[in-house]
Amino acid sequence: MDQTSRMILLPRRLLNLTILWPQALLKYLAVNILLEQYAPSFTPIIAESSMLGDPALFYMESQLEDFLIENWDKTELGQKYDLIEEEGEVVSQQYRTGVGLIDILARDKKTKQLVVIELKKNQTSDDTVGQLARYMGWLEENKTNGKLTKGIIIAAQYDQRLYYALKKMQDAEVYLYRVDFKLTEFKDGSK
Repeated sequence: MDQTSRMILLPRRLLNLTILWPQALLKYLAVNILLEQYAPSFTPIIAESSMLGDPALFYMESQLEDFLIENWDKTELGQKYDLIEEEGEVVSQQYRTGVGLIDILARDKKTKQLVVIELKKNQTSDDTVGQLARYMGWLEENKTNGKLTKGIIIAAQYDQRLYYALKKMQDAEVYLYRVDFKLTEFKDGSK
């Protein structure tokens, strides 16, 4: 049975009935609950080499990307960087280049430097850093007339391989995202 047709059986104590739910629907609902309830308080945190862990992961990279764009001004990124606008329209998300699509392209508010933001889940550190370098190089040759760009990787985990891969790369940072998700039992609607 392929992954899209797999079902999950939920116990009665969770739903007061037994129902078969498609796995993709459960993941979709969980992410949307997270977005609705925690969007105002979401802030990526800067990763340090000692930070390891098992934070909740976004089901799909595009959902994290959409979340960041929709809540840009509420994040640490929004305090430092502006989204790119062309002809009055935000074009930062999935910014098209000659070598692929940049997840998010922004501009440093102080230096006006272009900032490539790559969101990664389940990809090797070497692939992620290589992709970041490729986009930065393309922008410097085709958009900034040689002015240096900056790179940011947003990931669920930070490992030693990523640390060493970035050690030789100028102007690159890593942010980790974490999601805090809670369920509370509903007891009485009158309170």
